[in-house]
Amino acid sequence: MKSELVKGAARATETIKLGRASLNQTPEPFHLEALTDAGSVVATLEKARQQLLDALSSRKLGGLRYFVRASFPNSQTSSVLFEAGRKGFKIETKVAEEALGAANMVSERLSLVDVVRIDLTIRTEPDGARIEITTDDPNDEPYVIETNSKVSLYRGLYAVSITKDGYKRKAARLNLIDEDGDLFQCSLIPVSSSDTSDACPALKKTH
Repeated sequence: MKSELVKGAARATETIKLGRASLNQTPEPFHLEALTDAGSVVATLEKARQQLLDALSSRKLGGLRYFVRASFPNSQTSSVLFEAGRKGFKIETKVAEEALGAANMVSERLSLVDVVRIDLTIRTEPDGARIEITTDDPNDEPYVIETNSKVSLYRGLYAVSITKDGYKRKAARLNLIDEDGDLFQCSLIPVSSSDTSDACPALKKTH
């Protein structure tokens, strides 16, 4: 798994590097800013993104695919760029550079993952809650466990749903790429409470 991840990240990084090298750095006549074809930038981003996803095609790596889909520039996070690309417009080169730089950071973060799998302990206060861990793909099999249990997860991004009779449901994102820890803890709030907080603390490192 580690070698596939590194190779995929390397291919994506090279694609992004070529895309950045092709950006127009010279202002066009009647424009104060350098302009670049948005469509070619979008194509570069989509190619690099797909290279990463192809390298992570194993069913077990749903969390890593979720991380790529959530972190890579897309039509929601880079709406101006993607809309310009769809319409065949040009865009300021600095906007394109920002998007390609963000994509490159995703590839670099994945290439630096040293351990692909982690044993994670999940605890709630009170215990006895049901924990469901999923990705953004309904075809990925969810992990369903009880609290005070350990689960072996591949690195990546996950959605966590915590439920217990008499308590409000809690939802959290579990980022096993950027967060370094092996303990996930969360305090539940009684249904009768006016407390509306939904956050769970960041991962803790126990060893």
